[in-house]
Amino acid sequence: MKKTLFLVLLCSLLLLCSCGENTGKIVAPEKTDNPSIGQGDNIQEQSTNTDIPTIKYDTIDVDLSVMSGTIAYSQVYDMLYNPSRYEGKIVKMQGPFSAFYSNETKLYYPAVIIKDATACCSQGIEFVLYGNPDYPSGYPEAGSKITIVGEFEIYYEGSDRFCHLINAVIV
Repeated sequence: MKKTLFLVLLCSLLLLCSCGENTGKIVAPEKTDNPSIGQGDNIQEQSTNTDIPTIKYDTIDVDLSVMSGTIAYSQVYDMLYNPSRYEGKIVKMQGPFSAFYSNETKLYYPAVIIKDATACCSQGIEFVLYGNPDYPSGYPEAGSKITIVGEFEIYYEGSDRFCHLINAVIV
C-alpha cells in the first residue's frame, strides 16, 4: 500500500514537472460572457425562480475545468494533500457528480469526480451547494457531468481533516 501511494505521488510530481507551461499553476479565468461567472472580486447573490438562491463568483482562482485530465487530477491531488495553499480560493471544476454516504456520520457527501487522462485514477472534491439543501433535493443525478464553482475550505470531523467547496453553485 505504501509503495503504491509512493508511486502515485511520484507520478503526480513528475506530471507536474514535465508539462511545460501548465505545471499545476493556478489558472486565471479568461473573460467570459457567461452571466454566472464574471470578473472582479466579489460574491454576489442572484435571484432565481428556485427556492434555493444562487450566487455568482466574480473571481476564479483555480480553474480545473480548462485543464487536461492529467493536470486537473494532479492539481486536485495537490489540493487534497496541501490544502492550506488553497483555503479561501475560488475553485471551478467539471466532472461527473457523485454522492458518497457515510455509515459513521449518516450523511451524504456530494462530490465532483476528477479523472486523469486515461481514466484509470480518480479523486473527488466534496462540495456543499449554496443554501445547503438536503441531499438529494437540489442536486443533479448521479453520474451526470456538472461544472461547479465554490470556495475551498478545510474542515474537521473529530480529528480527521477533510476539504470541500462551500457555497458551491452549479454553472
